[in-house]
Amino acid sequence: MGRSILGSALALFLVAAAIAGCQNTTPTPSPSPSPSPTPSPTATPSPTSSPTPTSSPTATVNPNATPTPLPTGGPGAYYAVKNYEQALLSGNYRAAWALLSRSSQSLSKWGTIAGFTKERTAFLATAGTDYQEELSPTNTLTLRQWIEGANWMPQIDQVHAFVVSVKWTAITSAYAGWEIWIVNPTKTGWSLYLAR
Repeated sequence: MGRSILGSALALFLVAAAIAGCQNTTPTPSPSPSPSPTPSPTATPSPTSSPTPTSSPTATVNPNATPTPLPTGGPGAYYAVKNYEQALLSGNYRAAWALLSRSSQSLSKWGTIAGFTKERTAFLATAGTDYQEELSPTNTLTLRQWIEGANWMPQIDQVHAFVVSVKWTAITSAYAGWEIWIVNPTKTGWSLYLAR
């Protein structure tokens, strides 16, 4: 019986030693395999097809075509003066000259297209490019008063003509940058009379 107790004690001792040995040892983690990057497949470029060049349409000019007329009434008068000023600003003095009435073309400060170009070029050098345009301004004379006070005798259709004022904003001295136009309808379009 002594041997069985001794054998049991020894078995217990061995079990306790085994348990104690397990508690004191830290298991070493085994390295896990790191994922290696898988190269993504490179897209093979597909050949691009170049578009077939198409011929652009050519504009045809009709020599017999007439220009689009300006509207009638107040809007027409307003745009006639605007076309004149825009022609000046773009350097197209010949087009601006063509919009003037014969009375205005023959003014002493102009007289010829060369005189007109010279004077208007000098004016625009001071006036700049900004202007305000007003149809039938209320802060000036009436159409009849402008006609009666004119030093020329224009044939104005007083029922259908309009007064249009233009103020060049860069000219600040009183009235120096202010133009008054009498815009008269004719059979061929609007005609501009410089009243001031």
